[in-house]
Amino acid sequence: MTTKVYKIFLAISIACFALSSVSVMLILADNIKESLKPLIISTIFWGGLIIGLIFTFLIGKYRKNEKYKIHKYPGIFCFMKNKNATICDIVWLLSIVLFLLFSAILGQHNVFSIMMLALALLLSYLHSVFNGNNYAFIVKRGKRK
Repeated sequence: MTTKVYKIFLAISIACFALSSVSVMLILADNIKESLKPLIISTIFWGGLIIGLIFTFLIGKYRKNEKYKIHKYPGIFCFMKNKNATICDIVWLLSIVLFLLFSAILGQHNVFSIMMLALALLLSYLHSVFNGNNYAFIVKRGKRK
């Protein structure tokens, strides 16, 4: 596969993870029938997560075929492995603190609390992606020696 295909797979994966995290924001939607709201939210959440993981596993499969592994542990357990990962990790920790702060002061069903929860979820996905071997593999393949 070409670097372009890997980048497309990565973009699809990130978009699906973003869709999964944005589904949390639908808790605030008033124009969805209350009986359908849990079904819609859970379908979008799990659908985005599963499709994102499928594309991540496909990248990992091709990366393993080329025997590329720079990090000893999976991305979820690594921190600040590159510039994008460092920015993501710092903003992720800040979003968690803001979520806890807004939840304690304003309540858990407040707009700001839900927004920070969705952001923290998105950044947890991105933390895993940016700190992982798949991302390092794709970025390295794109650079000329």
